[in-house]
Amino acid sequence: MNQNTQSGQFAARAADYDRLQPVRIEMYEFYHGLAVDFVPFDTGTEFRILDLGCGTGAFIELILDRYANATCVAVDYSGEMIEIAARKVSAHSDRVEFLRRDLNGGVPEGLGSFQLVSSFSTIHHLTDENKTRVFGQIHDVLIQGGWFFLIDAMSVHFDDDVFRQGRRRYRIRRKERFHRAGICPEEANRVAEIVGGTEADSPEKDRISPLAAQIEWLKEAGFGSVDHIWHFWMEHFIICRK
Repeated sequence: MNQNTQSGQFAARAADYDRLQPVRIEMYEFYHGLAVDFVPFDTGTEFRILDLGCGTGAFIELILDRYANATCVAVDYSGEMIEIAARKVSAHSDRVEFLRRDLNGGVPEGLGSFQLVSSFSTIHHLTDENKTRVFGQIHDVLIQGGWFFLIDAMSVHFDDDVFRQGRRRYRIRRKERFHRAGICPEEANRVAEIVGGTEADSPEKDRISPLAAQIEWLKEAGFGSVDHIWHFWMEHFIICRK
C-alpha cells in the first residue's frame, strides 16, 4: 500500500498514534468500548460496517474480533494509518477492504448498503458544508433501520469558570497520564506542534462545529432518531437510526 502514503500530520503521527493517543485523549479507550457495547447485533450476526476515518483500526479491530461474520469497508485519508490498520487486522484480511479517500469529497460511491456506519474523530476535519453532505450520504448507504455511530469533538458552551477549571484539570490529568505511561510530556507537545502547523486548507485541519448544529444536520439528513448517548468535555457520542 505504499502508493497511498503522503506527507502531513497524519503521516507524521501514524507510527506513534496507538502509543500516544490513549494517553493524550483521556477517554479514548472508554469510548471505543462504549461504542462496541451499543452494537445491536448478536456475535453470530452477518452484517456490513462502513468505518469512515478508520485511522489505525482501533474500532474495526474490536468489531472483526468479536463478530466473526461481520465484513467491513474502512476509509481513511492517510495511507500510513491504513497500512497500520491493515497489519492490525491481518487475521481478518478476507473480511475488510481499505480505501484511501478524503471525505471532503464525500463518501465513496458504489459501496452498496450497510447495517452500521461508524465515524470516530474524523468528521471534525470536514467543512460544515461537507459535514452536512456526508451525513446525507451516510443516511443513503444505510439500510432501513440501520445505525450510525458518531464519536467526535464538538463545541458546546461552558460557563467561563467551569471552562477554566476544566482546562486546569485537563493539564493536570494529562501530565499524570504521561507520567504513568512513562512517556515524556514533550511528545504531547510535539504532536500539538504538528497539529498546529497544519495548513488552513488541508483536509487534516481541525474544523470543530457546535454539537447543536450537528444534531440538526443529522435530523435534516433524514435520520428518524438522533440520540446523544454520552459526552465528556468536547468528546460526544451520537447514535442515529434510519
